[in-house]
Amino acid sequence: MTNWLIADLNEYLENKKRAECASEADLEFMRSEVRDFLSNVVVAALQNLREPLEKHGRAVRIFGNPRQDSISIQISFGDKREFDYSVKVDIGLHHAHPYV
Repeated sequence: MTNWLIADLNEYLENKKRAECASEADLEFMRSEVRDFLSNVVVAALQNLREPLEKHGRAVRIFGNPRQDSISIQISFGDKREFDYSVKVDIGLHHAHPYV
């Protein structure tokens, strides 16, 4: 191979390696932001619903794991489930799509 081709190939592979490292860091940052949002905003909002619902005889169960990118609430009255709600987030390199 000629030197210019080897130099171009080396440059291409180095740039690709840097981009992959940056992509992993960006993805981990996105995951961290989503986990913080689920922990600090979504769980807090659902916890705020617990007391008024329990005053009206409802059983409230909040569960999930921000590390697994989902939080859920179930509300029951007696043996009848009245309401289910989940927030799940699909995280990609350039997106975070919530599903409810």
